[in-house]
Amino acid sequence: MKVLNLDIDAFVTPIALYRGPDDGRLSEVDYSCRTPDEFRRYLEQQCGLSRKKKPRGCIITQHDELFPVWRSLIASGDMDASVHLYHLDAHDDLGGGLGDDSHEEVQGRVLLKPVESRPHVPWSAMNSGNYLLYALACRWISALTLIRHPEDFQAVPKNLLNDEGTRIQLRPWSQGVPVTGASREPSIPLDVIPIDDFTTRDEFSWVFVATSPVFTPPASDALVDVVREYLDLAV
Repeated sequence: MKVLNLDIDAFVTPIALYRGPDDGRLSEVDYSCRTPDEFRRYLEQQCGLSRKKKPRGCIITQHDELFPVWRSLIASGDMDASVHLYHLDAHDDLGGGLGDDSHEEVQGRVLLKPVESRPHVPWSAMNSGNYLLYALACRWISALTLIRHPEDFQAVPKNLLNDEGTRIQLRPWSQGVPVTGASREPSIPLDVIPIDDFTTRDEFSWVFVATSPVFTPPASDALVDVVREYLDLAV
């Protein structure tokens, strides 16, 4: 199953970083976004979306709100337990930023839990900048394609990659050393594609959209109205 995970901030320039939930909207003097017509062309020509054949969709505000949505959809059988995720975002949402404890929590605690229990524990460090790491730890993602903003300078954190740096390979660690006897996590194919180079004609079973208001100016609300036309809002 192919799933598109789209954050409206991928279409905002420049990228906004290190913002909290109470920071408010971005200034339209300092930040701009693509026009509705440009965005519509991107959805149709590069994402392969059509208003005549709409995929099931969901629009949320903060991207980490998707974690319980995915958990519910997987439990009900409405979404596969392991998907090829196309993550179109100004940020990779894999954690590892300043003051972020998600890698320590995932590698030192989450990966030591039985797989079936991982989605149900209220992990303390999860937020909109790292929730994708937790989804990987739950084994909900079988392949990951990161579709990146042209100004995104941040590399995928090395400790999440295999030795060749070509695939996601999570490893359980405790107090700085590998845990012996822990279950081996799957090796996950990884592609990184610049946003303007991405194109697909594959059909998406689900499209999830985050509006991310603290990372977007008010003008981006028009883009939300556009993408809504292409979705069968099932959640």
